[in-house]
Amino acid sequence: MGRFDLEAGSVSLRTLLEFTAAARRVDAEVDASRWLVRPYVAGVEVTKGIQYFWADRHLTNSDDRGPDNSVRLVARKPAWVRVYVRSGLLSASQVLTGDLVVEHRSGPFLGEWIQVATLLPLAPGAVTSQRDPDYATERGTRLSSINFGVGAVLMEGMVRFTARVWPVGDATRTPIDTWQETVDATLLQTLSLRGVFRALQRPRPHDRRGQSAHGRSAGAGAGQSPGDGGVDADDESGRGHPRPLERGADELVRAPHGPAH
Repeated sequence: MGRFDLEAGSVSLRTLLEFTAAARRVDAEVDASRWLVRPYVAGVEVTKGIQYFWADRHLTNSDDRGPDNSVRLVARKPAWVRVYVRSGLLSASQVLTGDLVVEHRSGPFLGEWIQVATLLPLAPGAVTSQRDPDYATERGTRLSSINFGVGAVLMEGMVRFTARVWPVGDATRTPIDTWQETVDATLLQTLSLRGVFRALQRPRPHDRRGQSAHGRSAGAGAGQSPGDGGVDADDESGRGHPRPLERGADELVRAPHGPAH
């Protein structure tokens, strides 16, 4: 049998008792005390910036809504887990803290859950429970929930989080409520590159016709260097017109004969 979740501010005591009685008639075990006399976990949000969570409270178009935590998470990227707590119908507000157990699927056919980490909350590490806080204020305020930072190494595959809460000051750290949330972090971001690499080769001095042993072109002036284009040794007029070099895609080639314009 699944878990029943009610918002404390949305039901009266009479409605809660009737609901509990009806559930027991179909052999469903309902712990009404979690809504009556003690704080409890109202929900857990796992996000990397954008996530569906209680979407019906702020998205008026039903086509824009999605189930809680249904935005698929990218694998191997850090995540932020927010644990929202509530006060019972008949209980006062309490300052709560807790921890977060992280599990991964393992074993044959991935049929087993293996605990891989237990995380402590981020500062300040505690939050005061409320009976019926405003949605926009609670979700838009970072300190309105117990927050956990989950490293990238833990966010891969099917990940199950178990949030456990207890009152601040309880040395035994005995949980008064827990919540399990399973998310899919199997989406991998990859970048494929394909490159065509070509070598750029400069002509060697001994490959140039008319060059002396010192690497200077025949007929070149005293200040002329071989890399400046040299002198056209093929020029039959003997005037020694400089001939520029042009860079091709993969090697240096000479321009057509004749003076540069």
